[in-house]
Amino acid sequence: MSDRFFLDTNIAHEFFNVAFRKFRPPMSAADAYTYFISPLRPLLKVPFSQALVFQAISIREKHSIPWYDALILAAAIESECKILYSEDFPHGRKLEGVKILNPFI
Repeated sequence: MSDRFFLDTNIAHEFFNVAFRKFRPPMSAADAYTYFISPLRPLLKVPFSQALVFQAISIREKHSIPWYDALILAAAIESECKILYSEDFPHGRKLEGVKILNPFI
């Protein structure tokens, strides 16, 4: 997998939450293990850490954005992303040096 792409841990959490609750049929444990090992695990490059939490707290306060969005932006900054693809931020906005693009526009 390319070093140009990564997923924040929160995105993996959200994926499994949906897969276990809303997929029909729900994702099985065996499928979840397989899916986590490949393709998700190689994309999880930013570990959850005290520094990440502190940066997210600062971002949340500075930009008045929801907590989980602040964590995602902090992870993007930590991984030196230039572009963050998200439908949860305003399209085209630049925050903390990271350009936000909505992939659905």
